[in-house]
Amino acid sequence: MQLPEQDHAKIEAIEVLALLSLGVKNIHLGPTLPAFLSPNVVNVLVNNFGITGITDVDEEMKVMLNISKVCDV
Repeated sequence: MQLPEQDHAKIEAIEVLALLSLGVKNIHLGPTLPAFLSPNVVNVLVNNFGITGITDVDEEMKVMLNISKVCDV
């Protein structure tokens, strides 16, 4: 059974909220942030939780590999 697109967006929003409630920060969403977020909500998420959008695969891989090196993963 395939869910409508609206239901996918709701599930994704719940997943992100669950991660934030667990203290997870610096989440990369993408390729763009959800359209239903107001500019004020986006500012809070970016400033307080480090949420960013994904630009492109090559840039995202560079960011992720640098984070891994810093964390010794």
